[in-house]
Amino acid sequence: MENTQETLLNCEQLKDSQVKRQGGLDVFRIISMLMVVVHHVILHGGLLWTRVGSFNFYIVAFLETLCIIAVNCFALTSGFLNADKKIKIKNILNLYLQVLFFSVALGVGYLIFSKEKISLGAILKICLPIASNQYWYFSSYFLLFLFMPLLNIILNKADKKFLFVVIVFAVLFFGIYGFLGSYKFADAFSLKYGYSTIWLAILYVLGGVIKKLNIFLKLKSYVWGILFVVSTLLSFVVLVVMQKLKGNGVSFISSYCFLFNILSSCFLLTFFARVKIKPSKFLSVIAQCAFGVYLLHDNNYVRSAFITGKFAFLSDKSSLVLLLGVLGSAIAIFVIGTIVEFIRRLVFKLIRINKLTELIDNVLVKLYNKITIKEETIE
Repeated sequence: MENTQETLLNCEQLKDSQVKRQGGLDVFRIISMLMVVVHHVILHGGLLWTRVGSFNFYIVAFLETLCIIAVNCFALTSGFLNADKKIKIKNILNLYLQVLFFSVALGVGYLIFSKEKISLGAILKICLPIASNQYWYFSSYFLLFLFMPLLNIILNKADKKFLFVVIVFAVLFFGIYGFLGSYKFADAFSLKYGYSTIWLAILYVLGGVIKKLNIFLKLKSYVWGILFVVSTLLSFVVLVVMQKLKGNGVSFISSYCFLFNILSSCFLLTFFARVKIKPSKFLSVIAQCAFGVYLLHDNNYVRSAFITGKFAFLSDKSSLVLLLGVLGSAIAIFVIGTIVEFIRRLVFKLIRINKLTELIDNVLVKLYNKITIKEETIE
């Protein structure tokens, strides 16, 4: 009886830990998207290469060092959350319809209010967001999604020692060689500084291994936090040293494949997976709206109209004004994007888009099952 009670208690503690972990991951997704926005304000806003060598330049460079890991964070999270789940077609359908909504709505709005002549090419571009690569991350993620079931089979059936070797090899090999391949030699693995499906797949596997081996439970949350800070500072040191030596320090840390960028993103994931944050409906909703923030502000038309070159003037301001301007603008963009995405979700719920994707999912699953049964009968 005591053993049964102890088992039940352990199960309850595990369940409670998993629930609190979800709260931490919600915060992680929110912070990661804020990092994406800060990165885009700096990069597209015209701040990154302004007043090179000045104190303000190094403030911007440090923010870039801190936020450049955001894409890695999202890809790692995909592996962490999906490695032990059944991949459902409706999930990618919902994402595609979300992307299509923003692409068409923003594209049509631009064509109506701008003086640009409406052409067939422009219409096709906004109606085919993947083919036109409107959002590089989603285009790469869409292809990755097709291979997720295979990657999950490998992650779930592989030996734990093998998985450990995989994570060490991936971090060291791709972190060092991928960096050199991007800047010194031919990009043999087509990593494209991390802007590729191959890189997202590598990070997906890394996130899955972190989950399968419970690596995030090996250390206390504050230790993971310290490791993240140390890794970020080392990355910034590399930037400063290379800036002094060759004048291109930012280039040396701007690749998503850079070793310290990989380590920092892994440490940040493990920190938020380990830390206990009580989940809430508010955090969950904000986290679910994060992708919509990206789709709104990084749309080609929105970016060119409201972000590209619009923040360069901050480099001539005081350091405090620069810092507050970048962070304040990023928060404002995040809030506006969240509101727009929340409204979009309500509209989709009202017209039952989820029911449509579930219906398509069920039809495709039944079709697959029929084909499988026929093949078994023939054998």
